[in-house]
Amino acid sequence: MIARQALRSFTLLAASSSPYASSAATAFSVAMAAARFGPPTIPNETATAVQGLEPAALWSHFAALSSIPRPSRKEAAVLKYITGYANSKGLKWTQDEAGNIVVFRPGSGGGENAPPVIIQGHVDMVTEKNQDTVHDFDTDPILLKRLE
Repeated sequence: MIARQALRSFTLLAASSSPYASSAATAFSVAMAAARFGPPTIPNETATAVQGLEPAALWSHFAALSSIPRPSRKEAAVLKYITGYANSKGLKWTQDEAGNIVVFRPGSGGGENAPPVIIQGHVDMVTEKNQDTVHDFDTDPILLKRLE
């Protein structure tokens, strides 16, 4: 299957160190936080593909995001995931009329007074697939596969 990702904007405005740690405990806490705001069901194939990858928290979020169908103009579920995560961590966020979200993460670990860092990304997907592929982008997750 070919799926090209493009899209609506999500921006993380942060100062200092990465919010992702490389411990299984952090990945577990991310999963528990996600449970409070309705995480997607992560298919077994996707969970297996990210198992053991570091940093675990980053790959946990990637698996969750890959499991949320989000074609262009239908990003409500993924935006709920992002704002729910921000709320669960006590992070301030704003959203404009177009649906763009900015999440603010204060600096830590000595970076409390560092200049802001802006990380920008898209949350929707351009839905394109091979003609012979059976996939409904409105309801089906993107299945991750780990190549060894």
